[in-house]
Amino acid sequence: MLVLAACGSHNDFFASAEREELVKRWQGIWVLPYTSSAPGSDPGTDNDMFEVSGTKLTYWTGDVGAQGELALVAPCLARLHTGETFTYRPFAFGQQLHVDNAVGVRRGERFVACLGEGVVVTGDEHDDKCRAFGTRLRRAEDDGGVDAKCRVGKDGLHITLPEHQREYAMMIDDGVWVPNREEYHPEIAYHATSPDDARSHR
Repeated sequence: MLVLAACGSHNDFFASAEREELVKRWQGIWVLPYTSSAPGSDPGTDNDMFEVSGTKLTYWTGDVGAQGELALVAPCLARLHTGETFTYRPFAFGQQLHVDNAVGVRRGERFVACLGEGVVVTGDEHDDKCRAFGTRLRRAEDDGGVDAKCRVGKDGLHITLPEHQREYAMMIDDGVWVPNREEYHPEIAYHATSPDDARSHR
């Protein structure tokens, strides 16, 4: 079972050595599904192209690369910095890299779910009480987070955040939690072999 420990002003959502393993899996060139929140994105770009080396990040727009940094906030939440801007990208590694507006990972009977607003939710699959962390939630900047409602049933994982009562619904696919849409189309990142290969998949 994953133990979530709060240290000072930072919540450690990672199991032992998990962060380092995930950074290793992020290495290389990726074509990520397009989201309008990605730094430098515009409606004319179908997908986002990133190159990761260590924690250094290069965000490609055409033939021009902007330097930045990859920071893993949680096992399913990356913060991508380019210049003075950054964006949160929920992700999860199954057999493939899933990148969507809400994804999560399972830890036995526990789960860690990550949402596009930079919110991390932790809970137990047998308990309808869970905790939500994130600066966009009022009162959540302390280590304790805020109460949220979570339910796991045959129809998937449902998370309702406090205050604005927005609900996120997820289902299991490829061993990870992904959005439960009426017609689900997996948002899978492409791991390219070269910059030219990545550009051909944008």
